Amino acid sequence: MRLLPRFGPLGSAAFSPDGLVLAYQDGETIQFKELPPDMVTHPDSSVQSPLRTVEDFSGHTVEQLPILCTVNTAGGLNQAAIKLEHTDGQRGLAVSYAITQPPPNDYVLVERCFSPEQDWSDARFFELWVENDDQPKTLVVQFGEGRRCAGEPFSGEVWRTLVPLLPGEERLVTVQLVDLLLVRADWSPLQNGQLDLAKIGYLAIGVHSNGPQAGATYLGSMQLWP
Repeated sequence: MRLLPRFGPLGSAAFSPDGLVLAYQDGETIQFKELPPDMVTHPDSSVQSPLRTVEDFSGHTVEQLPILCTVNTAGGLNQAAIKLEHTDGQRGLAVSYAITQPPPNDYVLVERCFSPEQDWSDARFFELWVENDDQPKTLVVQFGEGRRCAGEPFSGEVWRTLVPLLPGEERLVTVQLVDLLLVRADWSPLQNGQLDLAKIGYLAIGVHSNGPQAGATYLGSMQLWP
C-alpha cells in the first residue's frame, strides 16, 4: 500500500480497522494521526494488479449507452445527460448535470445494472478515475446486492460512500469495500446491515451539491483490487 501525500520517514505503522487513523512509531513513542479527507490509501499498481475491470466504457457504442446506464434525476426534479467521451487517450463517461432542488433531492446518479450479478467477494477496494469540473461537490458511490434494472423489483441492501471533490480535481477515487467506510442508504429496502459482495447487481455513481449547481464530471475506468 502507498500513502499519499507522504508523512516523511516512519517507523513501524498500521492503520486502524476503518482506515481513518494511522498509528506509527516515532522514536520511543507511538503516534496516532487521524487522516484528513485528502489523504487516502489505495492499491499500488507497481506491487499488484487489479482483480478485474468493472467498467471501462471502451467496448460500448453510443447506442448501447442508454441500455447499460440510466440517469436518476431525483424523480425528474433535476437534469442530467450522459455521453461517451475521450480524455487523455482514454474513453469514459461524461455526466452533465443541472441540480436545482434543495435537500434531499440535490443529486443526480448514473445507475448501472449488472445481469447476471457480479461477485465482488474477493475484492477489498473499488477504484474509479474522476475528473471534476470547476466547482466543489460530493461524489456519490453506491453499491447494491440484487439487481435494480428498469422494470424489475429491487429488494437488496444498498450501501454508499461520499467523497468530496475539489474544483478541477483529477484523481483516482478508492472505496474500501467494508461496512466501516460505507453508510447504508436510507432508502435501502432490506436494511439488514450486511452487504453481500457476492451478489452485486447495482452500481451508481453521481454528484451531490449543496445548492443550485450545473456542470459536468468525467468518470473513467472502474476496477476491483484485492
